[in-house]
Amino acid sequence: MLKTFILSATACIAITPFGSVYAQGLQQTPATFNVFVPKAQTVETRFDYSVWDGALQDVVVQMGPSLRNFPRANNPGSLGSRIVISSRQSRYRLEGSRVTFHYMSDKYISTLTEYKEDLLRLANEHDIQSFSRNEQLAFWINLHNVVLIETIAKNHPTSNPSALLIGAQQQPLHEAKLMTIKNVALSLKDIRENIVYKNWDDPIVIYGFFRGDIGGPGLMPFAVTAENVKQVLSSNAFEYISSLRGFQITKKERKVSQIYNEARPYFFPNWPQDLETHFKAYLQEHYLLEQIEQDKPISFIEYDTIIADLWGGNNSIGSASVTNLLAPPGTPPILIERARKIQQLKVKGLLKRKHSVTIEDIETEDRSVVK
Repeated sequence: MLKTFILSATACIAITPFGSVYAQGLQQTPATFNVFVPKAQTVETRFDYSVWDGALQDVVVQMGPSLRNFPRANNPGSLGSRIVISSRQSRYRLEGSRVTFHYMSDKYISTLTEYKEDLLRLANEHDIQSFSRNEQLAFWINLHNVVLIETIAKNHPTSNPSALLIGAQQQPLHEAKLMTIKNVALSLKDIRENIVYKNWDDPIVIYGFFRGDIGGPGLMPFAVTAENVKQVLSSNAFEYISSLRGFQITKKERKVSQIYNEARPYFFPNWPQDLETHFKAYLQEHYLLEQIEQDKPISFIEYDTIIADLWGGNNSIGSASVTNLLAPPGTPPILIERARKIQQLKVKGLLKRKHSVTIEDIETEDRSVVK
């Protein structure tokens, strides 16, 4: 059974599972979410996400930095393979990260459910709003991603998670009230917009939220914590902004992801100048900087809603075929393509060493606080 722990100077409290609460039909106004507004920090407590760490290490596959080219749909590879890619495969399939939804057993999914319930009980029994801002931010990011992955896994197979209709009211995945905290029914969209976007000033928070599809930010193979949150978000921001699903340029316009339109009222009121400033902060000395600065209108990239799994939206394993002397039978084609991409990254000198996280003492104020 998965456990969530709160570690403090005086106690180590095990939070045990409880029944899920799904609230429906409750009338909500903007003031409904005031209970989640961060307060002045009065509690020096941190969360231990080691269990979520282990879970993510088991199911997340990172695709590596974008090569900023669209992979061909049918490409005999340099590894001795012939890969037949489904016509539904995304042009962005070699960007971001993938989750191994196809391989999640019922037992594994049930442990995700237990862990989600641990987090919800933690939030209901403790005044999280009095914790450090980084601790709060890490909590909301992790809760969002746990609930998202658990819900998709329960409804798998699906090729388009955002189109899933959840619960008795058949609400779309991101709008369904999947949890209740402090007597407030919350959706995934509520966590992003009504809690985090509303109460944090830095658009870097956008990149913590996995959407379950290829079009959105990637997912790290480890939990976000108060200590690593700024490093993780910065890394995710650079990967996304420098990817084709984040930014493209044509002869007539600059094109950006739809997620920036969602975040526009919160972080980019002076559009598009605020967005340009945000991009420039992460593309210093990058060749894309010159493209960002071009005097062209901004439009939006068609958002790719294909599920971010290893089979590119196919609902049955083996619907794409792989013949490869180096790969065992049943290997997802995307992993063969990924291996070829890694070789290209090495040749180009673009492959950095594995992401590492340094855990330091908790800061109660705030050189590294995301605000």
